[in-house]
Amino acid sequence: MKKTYLFLFLGLFFVNSCGSFEGKDNTCSASVLVKTSKENTIKVESTQPIRQLFPEFFGFNLEWVPFQESLWDKKIGKMHPQLFQWLSAFPGAVYRYPGGTDSNTLQWHDTVGLAAQRPTRQFVTWMEPFTANFGVDEYLKFIKDVNGQAWYVVNIYGGVKGEAEPQQLAEQAGQLSKYLAQKKAEGLPGILRWELGNELDRAEYHWSPEKLAKTAQMAAKEIKRNDNHAQFVALVEDYPAQADVGISPSQYNRKLVKNLQDQVSEYAIHLYYDGKPGGLSVPLKLNALCDAVADAKFMMPSVKPLIWLTEHARVPPNAFVNPDWKSDWPKTGDLEAAIGVADMMIAAAQIPEVQGAFVHALHGSGGPWPLFHKDNQGNLYPGAVYWALRILRDAMLENVLPTLTSSTNNSDYDGGYDLRTVVMTDADHKKLSLWAVNRSGQALTAHLASVGMKDTKLPGKHVWISDNNIRANNYMDAKHVQPIEHPVDLVFDKAGIATITLPPYSVSTFMLNMPTH
Repeated sequence: MKKTYLFLFLGLFFVNSCGSFEGKDNTCSASVLVKTSKENTIKVESTQPIRQLFPEFFGFNLEWVPFQESLWDKKIGKMHPQLFQWLSAFPGAVYRYPGGTDSNTLQWHDTVGLAAQRPTRQFVTWMEPFTANFGVDEYLKFIKDVNGQAWYVVNIYGGVKGEAEPQQLAEQAGQLSKYLAQKKAEGLPGILRWELGNELDRAEYHWSPEKLAKTAQMAAKEIKRNDNHAQFVALVEDYPAQADVGISPSQYNRKLVKNLQDQVSEYAIHLYYDGKPGGLSVPLKLNALCDAVADAKFMMPSVKPLIWLTEHARVPPNAFVNPDWKSDWPKTGDLEAAIGVADMMIAAAQIPEVQGAFVHALHGSGGPWPLFHKDNQGNLYPGAVYWALRILRDAMLENVLPTLTSSTNNSDYDGGYDLRTVVMTDADHKKLSLWAVNRSGQALTAHLASVGMKDTKLPGKHVWISDNNIRANNYMDAKHVQPIEHPVDLVFDKAGIATITLPPYSVSTFMLNMPTH
């Protein structure tokens, strides 16, 4: 089993050992909460937006090793020929490199220059030594090709053999920022954010907030020498990773925020959900996110903290109880996973502090969490999770309206609902968009009430992915889970209420044209 998955097992398995964490009051706003009800209702309370969405709201956690193994053609030094067409649908998306745990051991010097002249290294513990063909140089070119944005996770830990001297790592980070500044001057993308380490608070690392802050400060200082506009992000906790030493997530986060307040006002969080014991329900994970935001606000009341979901994904039930959970890997890429990911994206869109959400993970290997699959001829095609993200991105508008959702719970979902929604408009109020998930195995009818919509008909289209089997996936059949599109006229009555119907087990979007006056 890959070391990355073992780390995740050790951390996520511990979550449910602390009942007090699961039972905390929710600190999220009303728009984020779904009220359990006998009826399904969607209420748009105002035409004034609660926040704006930008292209970087969508992102991908790019684990460089599985990406190189599955989506990079080293013979031609480019991405898989069919990958471009799938990623071009996400202009401005963020690609987090070199990914998660692997970023804690990557020495960037080994990934630049002519590929044929790069050294063979033991980059990860779960593979034999190999050459980095998808290194920093190729990553920057990839970002430019797909019209994306670059995100770099700085190695402040060391290597596969253990920790290195913090000052040495800081100097290497400074050298990297100088190198990347040169590349930017040559026309390649700059770095949107520098993330200071990956999950060093948990698993075998178990760094204290003081140690992490001190080490991160050293790296940030060196990076700033060559990139004066560098912006930094530090990871906060979403579960009690250090409960064994008496530190709660709130205590950890507040200490970290305090010690990094001169360098950092933006934070990262990793949310894995919908599969006990490793992944709690989406609402409980959202509560942890909102708690982390509240902690940052408490420590820095004069600064609006921003937060990024730099990793998020569905975890299958019992995935990490038995570390040998290979038989459950397909559940990380099936329709249920797609619904869970869409659920999280819809909720995140309603939290103004959330700047972006990066799905785990951008690869097409046979391991867990693939966004893509390959047929016997090597042709690349999307999985169910990709299609969920794709239809959301296609229907994204910039202004998020205050949307209250009440829902039945015929699915018996731990989160207490079948339906989650959000409504958006464009800047000119010429379009209206709705994102929705239906976790139930039944078609769902909901009443949509919106101010200023009395006696109004909005023409447009309904796009969705759905199947009668929640385990449906595209592992063996490229066309099993694919978007379906139908024209629709949404008719609001004299009370300003319209009715929508969502297929069973579905992710849906409605893109509608507003009337011209």
